[in-house]
Amino acid sequence: MDMKKKRQYLIKNKVFHKEDIFRLEDLIFNIYEQFVTSEYEIKSYEILIESFSNEHYSFENEKVQEATKKILEIKHIRKIQMSFYCNQSARVELLLLASDSSYDRSSVVVDGRDEHWVDSTFNSLMEVIDAVENQSTSIKFWVKFIKHFVAINIGWLISYLFVEATRAVGYKSNIRNDDLNPLEFLLAYTLDNFTFFKYIILFLMVWLIGLWFMLFFWDKTETKIVSLWPKIEFMFGNHKNLSQKKKRAFMNQIGVIVILPLILNILVVVGFNVLS
Repeated sequence: MDMKKKRQYLIKNKVFHKEDIFRLEDLIFNIYEQFVTSEYEIKSYEILIESFSNEHYSFENEKVQEATKKILEIKHIRKIQMSFYCNQSARVELLLLASDSSYDRSSVVVDGRDEHWVDSTFNSLMEVIDAVENQSTSIKFWVKFIKHFVAINIGWLISYLFVEATRAVGYKSNIRNDDLNPLEFLLAYTLDNFTFFKYIILFLMVWLIGLWFMLFFWDKTETKIVSLWPKIEFMFGNHKNLSQKKKRAFMNQIGVIVILPLILNILVVVGFNVLS
């Protein structure tokens, strides 16, 4: 019985530097050099590199670290693929894609007839991959937190202004003006005589306005912010193309200097006025 074993791992939330690529390249090339083959088996080793400008580079059956180093330094790299084959008896495939698309999945695959070789090879590759810098995933939590935080504050602000404006109409007319809109009269009278209803109305408006804000305004904004921390990021190449890193730094500055103080100020002022 011809049985094969396969191990696979999806690589995500990693920031690859040139040194990480070189370590993986050395490891897979050593596998290629050391693999024992019979005269009927052909082994091959290949590296494929693709840039965002659709330039393709390929190298076969030779150690080409100097050549790949030059490409990685001057090009904006989208894809790196390394592979080793020995007919049907052994295979190693490493695919790294600088993309956040759900269809583009970076992975490492090892399969072969010798399960001990599969396990040891897979573990060696995983040691290198595990040592690669982790991409920050906390942004996803903070974006969701900020989304709800901002939505609640917007809801409080608008609902507070609406409630106070309705009360002002009631006070101005002394709640006896026949020209008052029935809804305005009812709200003004209720808020003037039943404080508890004020908080019910505030709560409902906060929830509805906040929900509207999250559904219709924040969705695209959240996607754009999270995309600045891609699942796989290559921290090398032409620095003019490392726009995500620059955008992250700019967004952090704006958040700390402008947005956070503004939100806290709104929260304190509105909260104080509503509860007073």
